[in-house]
Amino acid sequence: MKKLITIAVLALSLGGCANFQNAWGIVSGATVSPVAVYVARNSFDAAEVSATNYIVFCKVHPATYGCSKVAIARLIPAVRSGRVARNNLTQFQKNNPGALGPAGLYNALNAATNTIQAISAQYNTTAVAP
Repeated sequence: MKKLITIAVLALSLGGCANFQNAWGIVSGATVSPVAVYVARNSFDAAEVSATNYIVFCKVHPATYGCSKVAIARLIPAVRSGRVARNNLTQFQKNNPGALGPAGLYNALNAATNTIQAISAQYNTTAVAP
């Protein structure tokens, strides 16, 4: 009987721990809402399309005014890291529907999006007609 009581107390304490960890994750910013993840993914997708079009066009037409090898060299790793973060967040949401996403991947996705946008602004990549 004592073993049953001990097991019940242990189970209740672990259940409370899981709820506490979930609440702590929300308060501490360790997790991000599914809506925020969705918005971040769409923002990255738009930036990725623009950057990819620029890269492809400038690789085919390198002499075009506005094409920069430096911009391409900086865009490629930003696009790649953003894809990894986006794909991992997407997989997380498929595996855990409605669950809060990990903040680390969310932050990496936002960082990649911001980097692409900064490079695009610096080199005016949108002015290059693909």
